[in-house]
Amino acid sequence: MTSPAEREVARALRCALEGVAVGASLLGPRPSGAPALEASGAALGRFLEEVLAAHGDGSRAPVLDGVLLAGAHRTGPNEADLLGLGVLLEDQTYQPLRVRLRVHPTEDAIAHVVVDVGGVAWRPRGWGRGRSGPDAADVLLRGLIEDPASVPWETRAERPAPVGGLRPGGPGRDRDVYREVLTASAHGPFFSDAEFSTLFGLERDVVASLARTFSDTTPIDGDVALALANGLGNLLGYPHGRGAEWSQWISIPPVELAAVLERFRVPREGR
Repeated sequence: MTSPAEREVARALRCALEGVAVGASLLGPRPSGAPALEASGAALGRFLEEVLAAHGDGSRAPVLDGVLLAGAHRTGPNEADLLGLGVLLEDQTYQPLRVRLRVHPTEDAIAHVVVDVGGVAWRPRGWGRGRSGPDAADVLLRGLIEDPASVPWETRAERPAPVGGLRPGGPGRDRDVYREVLTASAHGPFFSDAEFSTLFGLERDVVASLARTFSDTTPIDGDVALALANGLGNLLGYPHGRGAEWSQWISIPPVELAAVLERFRVPREGR
């Protein structure tokens, strides 16, 4: 289940990435008039709380009042690298954060996130006594930009699952991959409109509808079975020439998708 905070972050990140070259900054006003990425700091804080709480190392996740961004850059077609400070709700102190995000290509959700949390005791060079409030935040943000390597990163939390929650490897996760395959087939760059119906035996909008409604209880028969058989087979066998974009749509490499295809071809009760 995608939370409201995650949906807000995904929408803000998608707007920030629009029209920006890889390596360029994502901060500042958007030409489209959409809110700047910095305005999503409260939602980003709530979303990171969720990710850190699910980390499961036994420690209490920090409760964040928001995130102040020092820097944000586009690192790929749907990806960004953020550096900033988490504002701790308990005492309004600051904790360094580095967040790498990949937004889902078609849904208001985050497909992949890695969060590095720094020590609250970190101070940049030039830090003086008596700093507090906005002045302290400004100095810390500048320090993050100038010398991020000085931060003692203490905790890492990662949520590699795409929308719907990818389960550990093996047959139990296949339905999650099925949904990715349907989504990639319908919305991805792999198959042209001119060839789509020939390759799939279905129109693109039909496969898009199947991807949108697919769930853990969807029967694998009829158009669903046809779309999955052709999606799996063509993603692996058709010369689409889009290997560089594979990971934006499919969370496992081709060799693992081939194993999913083999399991798909073996009828199983309750599949």
